[in-house]
Amino acid sequence: MLPFSKKALKYQMRRNATTKGLFGGNKLWLAVFVLQRLGGFKNKLTKGGEMPVEISEDMKQGGVFAIIHNPPPPTKKQLKKEKKALAKADKRASVVEVKPSKRSSKKAAKAAKKAAKRTKKVEKRLVKPTVVEIGLDR
Repeated sequence: MLPFSKKALKYQMRRNATTKGLFGGNKLWLAVFVLQRLGGFKNKLTKGGEMPVEISEDMKQGGVFAIIHNPPPPTKKQLKKEKKALAKADKRASVVEVKPSKRSSKKAAKAAKKAAKRTKKVEKRLVKPTVVEIGLDR
């Protein structure tokens, strides 16, 4: 069993091919470099990867089927940004509520309105599946 993972070996090969072959002038490593690049271009040209799912079924007249697409979940960066925005809005609302003067109450109302707007924006960005229903009536 190899002490390294396949990913680590690929990385090391690519690194050696670049440094020793492309920059160093070693013909063997230069050939490895060229083969790696050609393999990458081949994958891009032939679109190597997962093939789309195909399902085939007979439909009766009046039958309905639904196509559901769930968008990808938000990334960690997006979640962090939304959490930070909500925390900032809550902080602003709580700071304004401390002063009970007429002016501060207007500010508090304005801040609460902004916070509600922000939460609506965040709720809109949450993952919601898209559903398309298609019926066959002939």
